Amino acid sequence: MGSIVEAIGALALVVGLIVASGRLAQRGRPARSVGMARLAVVARASLGSKTSIVIVEADGRRFLLGVGPQGASRLASLGAAPPADAPEIELLDLRDVDVAFPPPG
Repeated sequence: MGSIVEAIGALALVVGLIVASGRLAQRGRPARSVGMARLAVVARASLGSKTSIVIVEADGRRFLLGVGPQGASRLASLGAAPPADAPEIELLDLRDVDVAFPPPG
C-alpha cells in the first residue's frame, strides 16, 4: 500500500514539474494569435475537388491565391483593401471560368 502512495506522489511531482516548466517556457513569448489577427480569408471559390482560388487580406492588402494539392501560389496582387464603410460589391460566379495554374517550380 505504501508503494502505491509513493508512486502516485512521484507521478504528481513529475506532472507538476512538466506543467511548471511549460509555463516558464511560455514567458516572454508573444501570444500566438497576435500575428494571425492581420490575416483573413475574404472569399473562396472551389474550382474542382482539390483546387480553389482564394482572396486573402494581409496587413491591409488583398491577394488572389491559387490553392491546389502542391500548395498555394499568388496569382495577383489586388491592392489595398477597401475601407470598412465601403459599399458591398457583387461577387462574380466563377463556376464556369477556366483557370490554369502555373506548373510547380
